[in-house]
Amino acid sequence: MKGDLHRTFGEIFNHDISALQRQLIEIQRQQADREKSLKWFQKLRFLDVSNVPDLARLSEERSVRSMKYDSEGQTVRTKGDRPILSIPLVEEDESDGFDTSSYVAVSWKWTGHNEQVPHGCGLKESFEYHIQRPGQWPHPSSFPHSYMDRVIHFAQAHNIANIWIDKECIYQKEDDMENHPQDQELGVQVMDLVYETATRAVGLLTAALMHQTEVDTLARLLKGDIFANNISPSSQRSSPG
Repeated sequence: MKGDLHRTFGEIFNHDISALQRQLIEIQRQQADREKSLKWFQKLRFLDVSNVPDLARLSEERSVRSMKYDSEGQTVRTKGDRPILSIPLVEEDESDGFDTSSYVAVSWKWTGHNEQVPHGCGLKESFEYHIQRPGQWPHPSSFPHSYMDRVIHFAQAHNIANIWIDKECIYQKEDDMENHPQDQELGVQVMDLVYETATRAVGLLTAALMHQTEVDTLARLLKGDIFANNISPSSQRSSPG
């Protein structure tokens, strides 16, 4: 993607008005009818973590299996095998008195369970998380267990019982294509509403910070100092008069 925010439409299209017109017409053709998607949005699914033990207290009470490395960089298991914990997937339904007015929406970089973290980084996993869809047997979560730990920690810290994660709350497994062929398409079309109406929207940091410069960059990003338009007027030099 080109960095053209500083350019006018005329500069971008080489002052060819017909090129701009063709682009606008093409955008219009790509518009989608969101009527079905809005109906899908009215019945959002959530992971109900209301019955998950307090993970902060749990980690102090027992040794939790974590991923660590020996001097040669090979993975080693620590004490305490992870028990299986099933988290129910519930669907919003006002007629049943189900209240999903408060939920955490999670944004993250998709990754696999077997993706290794760099040598020297620990990874806590309190449980082997399984997801139980309504009327079905629980299945191992497609969302990495260590990430689930972090997200539940956050939800519990803010007293929020519902979590929305695209990987589980949108039916998109291979065997879903037959029974729920449009679910992924409809869910993607209303992602803006999912995050907009969330009580908390979380961007999950999945990269391992291995150097001090990376930590410093993250600190600047969180404080907003990394953005040029965030420079205060007092820090700008006045131009010669």
